[in-house]
Parts: sequence; C-alpha cells; structure tokens
Amino acid sequence: MGSNGPSWGRRYGLQKYALAYWRDKQREADEAACKYWNLRMGERGPAQPSPTIGQALHGGFRFLRVGCNGCKQRAWIDLAEVRRPRKTPVWTLEGSLACQRCQINKIFRPKTTIERLTREHGTLGWPLLESAPDDHL
Repeated sequence: MGSNGPSWGRRYGLQKYALAYWRDKQREADEAACKYWNLRMGERGPAQPSPTIGQALHGGFRFLRVGCNGCKQRAWIDLAEVRRPRKTPVWTLEGSLACQRCQINKIFRPKTTIERLTREHGTLGWPLLESAPDDHL
C-alpha cells in the first residue's frame, strides 16, 4: 500500500501555521491601511476610502478621534461599542455623530469632523466627551 501524504498531525500543524501566518499578514495590512488613512486625514485629504470598523479593530486602532465644528471640542469614540456592522467604513460614521452640548443648544447640530484613528483614548491629552469640563475649550 502506498502513502496518502503527510500524517494527519502534520497536515493539521501545517494548517494551523498557515492560518496564523495569514492572520498576522492581515493584521499588518489592516494596521497599514489605518496608518495611511491617518496620514491622509492629517493632511486634510479625502476621508474616502477609509478602512472599515472591523479593519480598524483588527489593526489595533480601537478609538476614533472626532472634533465638533461648533464648539471645537475633541472626543474619542470606542469603535468596539459602535452599533454598526463591522464592514461599515469609518467615514460613514461622520454623519451620525454630534456633540451633545451643541445638539441641545442649537436647532441644527454642527457637523462633527473625524480626525484620526488611535490605539487608545487620551493620547494627546484631551478628555473623553462625557468627562470634559466646560472651560476646557
């Protein structure tokens, strides 16, 4: 009788190795896409196309930094808690975001601008939106 190829254990080990290798490569690609998008946003470039929420989370960028055009307040959005499908591009969130203080005081809420993806909130010293004092502006 002839051989049917490598043993089951060896095939299983090769499959696990290949899966881990491609997961690492996908994580690197997602991280690179987020870094490139941050560079474009820093240069006031176009927000489209942007990485998806799933790509940002997989690449290690859990928070989205946004700024209110009305009061110039900055905040972070936790992408893990956003109630959207993971395939939703990050730039589509811009239309649904609004500063709570400006939304209460005005009939038309000012547009919120997406600034960049970050690995953790508070990396530049700005507080979260809920804990921001009024004189911080």
